Amino acid sequence: DIYHKILRKMLRSLEHISQEGEAVKCGDEIHRVFFPGIAIQSLDMEEAACACGTRAAWADYPCTQCLVHKHQLHLVTKSFTLWTTKTMQSVYKQAINAHTKAASEDILKKNGLHKVLNTFWFIANSDPYIAHSYDLLHNDDSGKFGKYLFPLTMEVLGDLAKKGKYSQKYIIIKMRNL
Repeated sequence: DIYHKILRKMLRSLEHISQEGEAVKCGDEIHRVFFPGIAIQSLDMEEAACACGTRAAWADYPCTQCLVHKHQLHLVTKSFTLWTTKTMQSVYKQAINAHTKAASEDILKKNGLHKVLNTFWFIANSDPYIAHSYDLLHNDDSGKFGKYLFPLTMEVLGDLAKKGKYSQKYIIIKMRNL
């Protein structure tokens, strides 16, 4: 909950312009109206759970993108109901309007959601359940980067006589023309 309260303050300026638009003079001297939003979020699974307000890995519905039950995670070819801002707002409202705290918690638990007013629900053109993508170079649960990719990267850099200039914390990959 604190995560979203802080984000809400940081992203408050986006709320209005994402819905109403903002005129911007572009490089070709033409004025255009932009409606900004958050199209992608590069997150590890713990961060994704916070951003989406979901119950994460130990929940009955651990996925932050769809409503797949933990006992059905092995069914990789099956399609499950996708989370969307609209459906999760509906679940949140049902929970808020429940007559008892137990009923509210039951509604949230059945949908894998925490009782969190999600910041991204207020920013048009943003859907945290679609926007987040798992960053493969991020420190994931099995430590692929630190255990495998970083040593391989250092080996290649060492071969190029640049090994001493880099550390695991400060690797920057430059991509031209982006």
